[in-house]
Amino acid sequence: MLYVPSSKIAKFSATEVESWKELKDQPGVFFSKALAPQSSGSDGEAFPARAGYLKMEAKKILVIQGSVNNVVLTVNKGKGRLTNKTDFKGSQGKIEMIVGDFLTIPVGSSFKLTNLGTKTDLVMSYVKLT
Repeated sequence: MLYVPSSKIAKFSATEVESWKELKDQPGVFFSKALAPQSSGSDGEAFPARAGYLKMEAKKILVIQGSVNNVVLTVNKGKGRLTNKTDFKGSQGKIEMIVGDFLTIPVGSSFKLTNLGTKTDLVMSYVKLT
């Protein structure tokens, strides 16, 4: 798992999201396939990707077992804690994330993402690399 602290990364807005869909098995966690940032490689070529936004209500937890895609998450609003349940060489067990931070979650990893806000939503953009 690669963790990069906030620095000179583009800021994105989820304000244009028209509708959120709640995950059936995890109430209080929503996603949208709205326009979101597209990734590009070091050569400037775009990756084929599916992108959107993830929103978690205050104090909610998202559990992912065995991610089926490489996913890049970027915090747009709020503060969260990622707990890595998969033992990767050099990976940290717990990571706190704030606005602008992003991380890459490799295929097959399992993790828990907790919204640390007591009254605010955690909003993240996601890019699933195909």
